[in-house]
Amino acid sequence: MVTETRSAQPDRKVPFTVIGGFLGAGKTSLVNHLLASAEQRYAVLVNDFGALNIDAGLIREHQGDTIALANGCICCSLAAGFSKGLGQVLDNLQSFDHIIVEASGIADPGRIQDIARIEPRLETRGNPVMLDARQLLQQAQDPHIGSLIHQQIAAADLLIVNKHNLLTATDSRALTHFLEQLSDASLLYTDWGRVDPADLLALPARPRKFRPLLAEATNHGLYSEILTAEMPLQYDRFHTWAEGLSADILRGKGLVHFTDKPGTWLWQKVGDQVRLTDYSYEDSVTGCELLLISKRKESLPTCF
Repeated sequence: MVTETRSAQPDRKVPFTVIGGFLGAGKTSLVNHLLASAEQRYAVLVNDFGALNIDAGLIREHQGDTIALANGCICCSLAAGFSKGLGQVLDNLQSFDHIIVEASGIADPGRIQDIARIEPRLETRGNPVMLDARQLLQQAQDPHIGSLIHQQIAAADLLIVNKHNLLTATDSRALTHFLEQLSDASLLYTDWGRVDPADLLALPARPRKFRPLLAEATNHGLYSEILTAEMPLQYDRFHTWAEGLSADILRGKGLVHFTDKPGTWLWQKVGDQVRLTDYSYEDSVTGCELLLISKRKESLPTCF
């Protein structure tokens, strides 16, 4: 008995979608939503597994930089580099229906999408870009990151305005007017990254002039710091420290253990919004390990 597999279709091109958006816009929430409701077999390239919140019952196998899911999807970490992660997927291309890349928050998704234009086994799909509805207008006018925000919007075939529930009707109209002045891309409003996969993955790519990939990505004038502690921290002291962080710090995330709060906790900061959630995966952190990204180097703390 011969079992027919997709490898019998060697000339089939696999769709390639890049999800762009600035730090904290909600890209990971969108990826989680896609994985949980998967009707196709996705190969997802993500920056790290730390922010993913995959249902433990969905995980079939977790080995190193790869998580295999029971629904046929796979997540590959980009910790070892984009080329290595993509190469791993291309080596098993016929096992997947769609490749999705969660771009770095400071990346130009259009440049990543150019990879599909020169790889004959991939089919270019449109670029969806996530936007933080509450912070976008301020971000777009910021002298440090404004040009990057405009660049990401310009690369979009679909603008997903996330966290729309946080806006008043007046603010929503102002944001819509602003975006319509910058781009002719379609607008989609959502909360918590919940988007119908059909609206996202069937998105056609508009003609775009090819732009060679840069040898090295720019940091757009942003600075980062990794803070670690070998021993668990006191919860109240950590809370006071986090509340006192400079407004220059655009993004923060990492794992924390507390002396007086059992378990492992995922701490995230997006602008002035801070969230602490239970982290259900195994980890090697014994005390605390956080990544902070700031507009100014002097605003980054060097200790807790």
